[in-house]
Amino acid sequence: EWDVLNEPTLNRNLIDRYGMDIVKKWFGWARQYAPTGTKLYVNETRIVNAKTTGNLEKFCQFLDGMVASGVEFDGIGIQGHTDEFASPVEFYENLKVLAKYGKEMKITEFDTGRMMQMYPYAEASYIRDVLILIFSMEEMNGFFMWGFWDSMSSYGNAPLFDADWTLKTSGEQYLDLVYNQWWTREAGKTGDNGTWGTRAY
Repeated sequence: EWDVLNEPTLNRNLIDRYGMDIVKKWFGWARQYAPTGTKLYVNETRIVNAKTTGNLEKFCQFLDGMVASGVEFDGIGIQGHTDEFASPVEFYENLKVLAKYGKEMKITEFDTGRMMQMYPYAEASYIRDVLILIFSMEEMNGFFMWGFWDSMSSYGNAPLFDADWTLKTSGEQYLDLVYNQWWTREAGKTGDNGTWGTRAY
């Protein structure tokens, strides 16, 4: 995978000067030189944060421009930065708007802000709900954190571990969902035809 273009609605000096033609060239060059099968992404921020109302509309306008100009891309990355408490329902509604483009999608930079640090149980509930909604969407193909440990976090508050590597309440939610609720632990012996099957995530 290759994030060919990052934050095009915020950092657009070249786009403003050269228009969508330059975007088409960037993705064309990426397609030309990337290994066969590489997924080309456009990645954007301020889509799921309650403080940044309006950027989703700008991003959709940009994506509409990419489609109209014939830019070939495979995926949409959505940075998951949350500076304050945001609604998982709003998060989901915004993702559904982007799903209409028919591309695979990823959360690329998930984290939680300083305000959530004061309310660990609310933070844990938020992370649980966000993970469940992402898991429920067929278009979603990945979830990446912007630092999972406080000492790696831009805000000094990461989703999983304190600075001393103590697992947070929100980290407990993550581990339970990923390694208990969604993890398949099955074993078996193949038959004479060399196959064995089970239902699994």
